[in-house]
Amino acid sequence: MPDNFNISVVIPNYNRCNELLRAVKSVLSQTYPVLEVIICDDGSTDNSKSQIAALNNPKLIWVDCGKTGGPAIPRNTGIKLSRGNWVAFLDNDDEWKPEKIEKQINALKRQKLGAVCSNASQIRAGVDRGSYLDYRKEQVNLTDLMLRNCIICSTAMVNKQLLVDTSLFPEGKEFIAIEDYALWLRLSTRTDFVFLNETLINYFDNFETSIRTKYSDSWLIFGIVFNDFKKWLTVNKVNLTKQQKKDLELLFKKIKNKGVPSQWDEFLRKFKDKFGFNK
Repeated sequence: MPDNFNISVVIPNYNRCNELLRAVKSVLSQTYPVLEVIICDDGSTDNSKSQIAALNNPKLIWVDCGKTGGPAIPRNTGIKLSRGNWVAFLDNDDEWKPEKIEKQINALKRQKLGAVCSNASQIRAGVDRGSYLDYRKEQVNLTDLMLRNCIICSTAMVNKQLLVDTSLFPEGKEFIAIEDYALWLRLSTRTDFVFLNETLINYFDNFETSIRTKYSDSWLIFGIVFNDFKKWLTVNKVNLTKQQKKDLELLFKKIKNKGVPSQWDEFLRKFKDKFGFNK
């Protein structure tokens, strides 16, 4: 991984002018200055664009993406346009704490990995409910992610080349609200994520109005994401390491012992056969 850190920040936006302004100001207030802030707008009809223009900051880049209906295409547009060698993601309704980038860079320098994430302060109905994640490990790997999505998108910063190598966020409509999970799985075949168990962002968890309410069935999420993961591994001829296979074998046994729908049991069997778990 390169030792220099030029950070491009990508923020998707749709009709959240006040929240967007808060998010952008939190980036511009970082103790480690970023290279640029790319705001990729998904057809907003409010004052988002004029409010950003009023800041009159040369680091701010506004991109009109048309109306795509989700954050994947705007995020991918930002990644493709970015000039930095690292890309940090921020949702328009969240905000970073001032030392977020600086602390993550220091952690990357220590651990020499290609991605980093952190914990977050969960803000719901204006109340700080403390740490959002109950996660204690220093890294997040493929096995951790096969169990659950333990990476908050607004905390993630990833080496740009790795994002390109793992095909960016999937853009299909079925991935809306879970496109980040699909990408983290792909990335985890190339690098573990450094995990900082510090609340480096304010995560405004408005579940009632979030597009995440589309997925109330966790098995539906797993089915969509893991079938995409299997397809991506096959198309790109990615070979899992022996240690990854060993770890996943143990995980699959745990999942099966908990009781799973028949279609999920069939998926696990095909996944193991496809990628040589029985060899």
